[in-house]
Amino acid sequence: MSIDTLTDTILSKMSDVCKWQRDFLCHLFRLALSFRGRFNFLNMERQGCYNELTYRQNFARSFNWLAFNIELIMAYTLAERIIVFDPCHVNKSGKCTPGVGWHWSGCAGAPKWELEIGSFSAVDIVNHTALHLVADQTLASNVRQSGSLLSYYGDLVLQKAAELLKISDFIVCDAYFSRNPFVEKVRRSGLHLITRLRDDAVMRYPYLGPRHEGRGRDKTFAGKVDVRELDDQYFTPCATGNEGKKTFEARLYVNSWKCWAKVVVVHHYNSLGELKSVKVYASTLTTIPGADLWLYYQARFQSEFLFRDAKQHTGLEHCQSRQKEALNYHFKPPCKQSRWPRFSIGSIYPLNKVALYQWLTSKPNISMNKCSIDFFKRMGSIHTKQKIIQPINHYMNSAKSPLESLLTIEFNNSKFRFIIDFVLFFCFLIIHLCVFFNLMIVK
Repeated sequence: MSIDTLTDTILSKMSDVCKWQRDFLCHLFRLALSFRGRFNFLNMERQGCYNELTYRQNFARSFNWLAFNIELIMAYTLAERIIVFDPCHVNKSGKCTPGVGWHWSGCAGAPKWELEIGSFSAVDIVNHTALHLVADQTLASNVRQSGSLLSYYGDLVLQKAAELLKISDFIVCDAYFSRNPFVEKVRRSGLHLITRLRDDAVMRYPYLGPRHEGRGRDKTFAGKVDVRELDDQYFTPCATGNEGKKTFEARLYVNSWKCWAKVVVVHHYNSLGELKSVKVYASTLTTIPGADLWLYYQARFQSEFLFRDAKQHTGLEHCQSRQKEALNYHFKPPCKQSRWPRFSIGSIYPLNKVALYQWLTSKPNISMNKCSIDFFKRMGSIHTKQKIIQPINHYMNSAKSPLESLLTIEFNNSKFRFIIDFVLFFCFLIIHLCVFFNLMIVK
């Protein structure tokens, strides 16, 4: 399945998308996967089929990216999914760009002058794949209106709760979001939060003894939890991990959440059998199995690969516009385009063939194929143009290399078959070498 076919299939389910917008989006997705250099409007004009003003005008228009991504996720992922929320930081200099300021960077371990987007993604648990869902830029005015940064993140979940529930009932966040008011707003949204607690989080055992028959309130708690010395009466083993990890689950009361939660404690032992470290994970859904809770939280890291691929291959940090609408339009497509080749190739080659998948979906290979197609499309005086374009277009739909498709061409005139084959092979070799050295220079 080609990128154009995949895009048309999704857009055909959206009634509010007209033809010109459908054509532009198909072109934009295809262009992003073969783009070379910085992802800005001037380079789009050089490598695309529209002028710079057309790209600027389309980026200033609105589009329902959330509905588009939901259709994509529901159609091409399995039923076991989770939603991951994680802020992403985008490098940006200057002072006039909306939203630029000091934001905390977990990678740098310090605040940095940059942009920040709050990204929602859906993770397919079985295929270990994350797909971008929606991203919203963090603006200082919105944070002030909500009262705090955590409250603003919680408002984002509340605003999109109806659409997020179509994907999954679970939302997974890192340890920063294991505090109120974020937890309280997630509970109000109808989603179940999965996160990691602080190592010194205060938790209490439920009282399981006999009830008092006299006046007064019954005893609720049996004592405070020590995560290094677990009570076997409450904790039961639920899974065993690699490198000496053992997990235990229990239903406990989390003081900071003011509610009961399912808690999973992971003990990490060294080679001598001594307790090395302890990690605590929790979910607001008390009936979830402990093994699933730990598995879902580990799958959260798949969303980090979206940010990495978007920054390295689809120009997430390359936008030079200072318009709020253009930035909003730019941040949402790159995060998901980096995983689109998986859909067009996964139907032909198994997804577990990692080496083949990485080669077929590499950006230099797609870029070389695009240059080859553009080269032969401009050779209008050659009689065999249609016989060349047909196998090349077949490559875009079946993930074959252009050289492999070219060697299977059959010409009607056998007299010039050898000469034409030799010339075409030599032309393809020169084009691929030129594009390869050009990419090396750009990098």
